[in-house]
Amino acid sequence: MLRELHIENFAIIDKLHVEFSKGLNVLTGETGAGKSIIIDALSLALGSKSSSEMIRSDAEKAVVEVRVDLQENETVRTRAMEFGFLSPLEESQELIIRREISRSGKGRALINGNLATTAMLAELGENLIDIHGQHQHQSLLKPSIHIDLLDAFGGLLKPRKEFEEKFQRFRQIQTELRELKESIRTRMQRLDLLNFQKQEIEKAHLIPGEDEELQRERKLLSAAERLATETQEAYELLYGGEESLVDRLGQVLNLLKDLTQIDNSLSPLLNSCESISYQLEDMAYSLRDYAQKVEFNPQRLEEVERRLDELHRLKRKYGNTLSDILDLKKSIDEELASYDEGEERLEKLENTFKILEEELRMRAEELSRRRQEVAKKMELLVMKELSELNMDKTRFQVTLEPGSSGEYPFTSKGKDRVEFFIAPNPGEGLKPLSKIASGGEISRIMLAFKTILASVDNVSTLIFDEVDLGIGGRVAEIVGKKLKFISSSRQVICITHLPQIASKADLHLQISKEVQGGKTLTKVRRLSESERIEEIARMLGGETITETTLKHAREMLGY
Repeated sequence: MLRELHIENFAIIDKLHVEFSKGLNVLTGETGAGKSIIIDALSLALGSKSSSEMIRSDAEKAVVEVRVDLQENETVRTRAMEFGFLSPLEESQELIIRREISRSGKGRALINGNLATTAMLAELGENLIDIHGQHQHQSLLKPSIHIDLLDAFGGLLKPRKEFEEKFQRFRQIQTELRELKESIRTRMQRLDLLNFQKQEIEKAHLIPGEDEELQRERKLLSAAERLATETQEAYELLYGGEESLVDRLGQVLNLLKDLTQIDNSLSPLLNSCESISYQLEDMAYSLRDYAQKVEFNPQRLEEVERRLDELHRLKRKYGNTLSDILDLKKSIDEELASYDEGEERLEKLENTFKILEEELRMRAEELSRRRQEVAKKMELLVMKELSELNMDKTRFQVTLEPGSSGEYPFTSKGKDRVEFFIAPNPGEGLKPLSKIASGGEISRIMLAFKTILASVDNVSTLIFDEVDLGIGGRVAEIVGKKLKFISSSRQVICITHLPQIASKADLHLQISKEVQGGKTLTKVRRLSESERIEEIARMLGGETITETTLKHAREMLGY
């Protein structure tokens, strides 16, 4: 619950510190004293939009700080831990929220000394404090939460949570299916390309290094005539013609043989000459054989040229070498094999999706049936409460309509869209609760809801700003009793002008406005028993307090 509120330089408030207690906290004071400003400051601390106009005229920065006890609010405590503002090991179970705004437009928010965003403040604030003003911060007037209130009232939050978990799984599979189908469509287009590439490569019957061999063969075939002619010519020069090298070398050999008979030191030269002679003969025979084997085959040359052109075309498309192309073929085969896995996964997902869809349809129908039963009970209880609040002619209705306009007949909360309708006066047609214009009617309708929802609402603190607008007398007494009843399970803070309500307070705070040094200041003080008697007497009789009003005040307070 809300323990303390500290305000500096906000609107007409210079510095203000308020401590609240359990039960019913009442704020009273003259009109314009700044009671609603305190609520505005609290709203700022809980994430509402800021403006430099909120800063006191003679200041550069406004500060609002609240201390909240979380011992009885597991929802906020858990979320604060998730945000990192609380540690499970800490004994402290409270949040200190600080919001600063400056004229420069810069501001900051802190939770337990850690920087926070306004979105974080708002999320925690929604489950901490519910502020009901005359025209704003009225959560009950938001049709989007009516289904939550109905489900909370009927104890349907647990089955709805189970439905939401199934729905999230349904949405997840739906997304996976959409992405997989799109992937398969894209892959089918690629499949055609891969199959074409595979067939083209397979049809070529590639052999690593084949292009290099063919290039060598093409070179030989292209130069066949020259090879044959010139190798034959070389043969003739070495051996076949007159005055050939072999014949001339034979003459040299005969001379050396004769000379060796004279000088034995020439024997090495003779041996070398004999060896060269043999080598020249071998070379000549090899040239002759080569010349005889050279093939003049224009047809084969054409075949080689065509094959090389084919390989060159494939290398331009698929890789720099034949090995690269064969590696690509291997990867294509692997990718094609994975396509079967995608089809199998698609079939499994589609089956799971159909099963979930049918289960969600059944659960949505069951939730809707139970909501219809709960709606009737809520209608009776709300009208009973409104009757006690002097709205006995009011008709209240909970409408359930199809909540989905999409492909499937359900949303994350089931098949229903829930909205509250009301007809405050006889002869009027039912209208959406959000369209009600009377502040007094809004206040009492809210109070009726909070009375029946007190046991199921998770919000720890309820704040009513002028809940007594447009009421008085017997109804005011009833409103006071109902606020007292709600405060038995929730902290209630109420701004009121009615003594019937103020007299029920567990803590009575008086807000006053003073002028000091030419500045208007708002002050707050906790009233003692005697001061409460005087304040209630003032509320009963105005500025002039008489013995009669004091006596009446004591009676109302039970003193």
